[in-house]
Amino acid sequence: KVAMSLALVWLLVLASSPAPGQTPAAERKLVQQIRFDQRLNAQLPLNTPLIDERGAAVNLGRYLGRRPVILVLGYYHCKHLCDVVLNGLVQSLNEIDFKAGRDFDVVSLSIDPRDTPAMAMMRKREILQRYVHPGSAGGWHILVGREAQIHKVADAAGFGYAYDPVRQEYLHAAGIMLLTSQGKVSRYLYGVKYEPRDLRL
Repeated sequence: KVAMSLALVWLLVLASSPAPGQTPAAERKLVQQIRFDQRLNAQLPLNTPLIDERGAAVNLGRYLGRRPVILVLGYYHCKHLCDVVLNGLVQSLNEIDFKAGRDFDVVSLSIDPRDTPAMAMMRKREILQRYVHPGSAGGWHILVGREAQIHKVADAAGFGYAYDPVRQEYLHAAGIMLLTSQGKVSRYLYGVKYEPRDLRL
């Protein structure tokens, strides 16, 4: 039911801005790929090679092992949900005493393999301008990767998405994942606003 409701969010977006030349069958096929399955206790692939906002080669496990992690999947030139999701997360984190880089880390991974480290760095700077805790740049990790690597992480997390070649954008659900320090999925928070109390707990 949750996954279906999230798919319906994107159906509303699609319906509000129909793409010329897109057939109903093609649109349905795209929407069917959008999901956000609860895979609680699933182990994310920590050895997955990725690239950080500085252009350095890293792997997902680099950001785990010390503190819990908030994982956000989206992309950095998203015209719809991605900015809203990150803005909602930052607003909620601004209301709790826990600090990124000290009590937890945030890892954002682009689902678009065309996104670059420069775009990731720009997104990080935008986030840090809105995040009220100074000296927390080391707690925000904005990553990019190749398509196979991105899919590996997304599939393990239960995050399904689809690329619409007509609109030239990715269709996806909205939400974040909370990971244990060992990289296991602990909780899903759906939507674009997150209760500060839920994040704190």
